[in-house]
Amino acid sequence: MEHAILIALLEQITPLLEASDLLLEVCIDGDLDSNKTLANVSVVTEIYADLKHVSKNIRKNLCIVYYINYYHMIFIIISNLLIFFIHLVIVKKQYARYHSFEQHIMRYFNGCVFAAGLKKKNNEPDTPTNEELRHIQVEGLIQHLLDNHDACWKEVCWYKENEELQLQSPTLQSFTKAEIEEFRKMLLTIFKIPIQQSLVTQYRTTYNEAFNRKILRFLDKRIDFWASYKARHALAVIDNNEGLYCMMKTVREASQSHDFSSHDQNNIAKFAGERQKQLNCNRNSIAKRNQERAANYANQHQELQGFDFSQVSLLSWIFIASFLYLMFCTFIQELIPYKCKAEERIRANTFYPSFAKLIPDFDAVIKCQGCYSFRKKTAAGLCSLCSFYSLMGWGKCLLNKSYVPSSKQNPLDLKETILLASKQVFGYDQLREGQLEAVEAYLNGKDTLVSIKTGGGKTFCYVVCALLSEGITIVVSPLKALMEDQKVNITLS
Repeated sequence: MEHAILIALLEQITPLLEASDLLLEVCIDGDLDSNKTLANVSVVTEIYADLKHVSKNIRKNLCIVYYINYYHMIFIIISNLLIFFIHLVIVKKQYARYHSFEQHIMRYFNGCVFAAGLKKKNNEPDTPTNEELRHIQVEGLIQHLLDNHDACWKEVCWYKENEELQLQSPTLQSFTKAEIEEFRKMLLTIFKIPIQQSLVTQYRTTYNEAFNRKILRFLDKRIDFWASYKARHALAVIDNNEGLYCMMKTVREASQSHDFSSHDQNNIAKFAGERQKQLNCNRNSIAKRNQERAANYANQHQELQGFDFSQVSLLSWIFIASFLYLMFCTFIQELIPYKCKAEERIRANTFYPSFAKLIPDFDAVIKCQGCYSFRKKTAAGLCSLCSFYSLMGWGKCLLNKSYVPSSKQNPLDLKETILLASKQVFGYDQLREGQLEAVEAYLNGKDTLVSIKTGGGKTFCYVVCALLSEGITIVVSPLKALMEDQKVNITLS
């Protein structure tokens, strides 16, 4: 329902965003597969997976036991009526041996995400890409559990700057190379998020849960929102020991504000009372629910033990086994997420350029709808290059032949076209000396010799000429060849 509302809302505001050429960054809450439709919305340029739900999925993979209850199944076999009670327990053996590593895995995974998000928020030059984040989450954790903390981030690992500390068990120090490789494959599987989603962000949809966490039992302070940890922890202690009014009064004094009026004090007391009342109600509801579940499990277990299996005929057993096999196959098909196979098909069928490795987070960014290669940059859903082609009305230059440019061909002369390409593709408001004349001369079919100093913008001349020319442009760079030759000679010597 929320996803449908979001799509309807985007349809309403898309014309306004397109008119202003604004793009949206969306953080997904819960439904991690929403990018299948959101990625096709032209004004959406980035999709972030919410950490809470990603962590929840990781924990699910590390759980040991799943309970599935089938009861009151009726089989009519010839003339016999068989009422069969089943209590089926499926043990997920695939990752059961790693269940004891859950705390290590979750702390390290979440810590790396928070650290990367904080770096991005502060615009630090060493902000990791999604590939670098994934690498440190897997390889860094493995080395961490081998008691080698050289690759760890100091924001995540206590032991990096405190060598006297001893690594808590369980560890990988007693594992063989083959067992470590299996552990690595497990991490790569459970850390996987849907394609075109990113974790390197400061955006979260669960700020309130993180901020209001009074009992800090989910994460330790090194992997929490440490930028505000001291203040929040102090306020949580005051709230727990002295009450809500005392905590708010302390904040008010720190900000040098006026004291609370009697009316404010009554409202705070009423709010604190309602909060405590709701807390008690929730605790009672949870306790009652757990008791009902326990009684239900006990009754089903007793019914299963009381069933006389010796009275079931061979034919009945065959029917029962066949039915259970069908039910189990259906259940397994439901467990196997179709998204994994869909991702493989998407990767196989999507245009994957040879230069993809040169584009940071190529698999995480939302691609241009015109070329499926570069990051979306405009509200029309196009990259800078395809946007230029669209403005010029050159639809034939787009790799996606089904995309219909909204712009009509603009009658521009050669000089205006060069300046538009400079602005739209490269973001240059003006050209350097000699660049415009060089490009104009070449595009007019003249043999052109240009002398520009190093760093003067020769590459720009090559690229613009290639963009505005039909066919393939071949650039021969003797300087680069000379540099490569010198590099080879130095390496050999």
